[in-house]
Amino acid sequence: MDYVKSGKTFPGHIQTLAVTLAPSAKKSKSQPGDWFNNAIAQNVRDTVATLPSRSSIIADAVSNSSVQIVGGVYDLASGRVTFLD
Repeated sequence: MDYVKSGKTFPGHIQTLAVTLAPSAKKSKSQPGDWFNNAIAQNVRDTVATLPSRSSIIADAVSNSSVQIVGGVYDLASGRVTFLD
């Protein structure tokens, strides 16, 4: 969030994660509710959307309906998974 807000940089591999997550954080910034939680959900949606393009095996499985990709957010505190639309 700090990377998107101010361009703050981080040491080591954390910067790579910040850059990777930035598009989802930017997309969710103007959504109602908590920006942090919205960014997490948006990152899951973005990842689900791009998985088939990253692997022909996954793309073929989705195309022939033998696999369905479903995104979910795991809550560390409760241990529950909330599946996303």
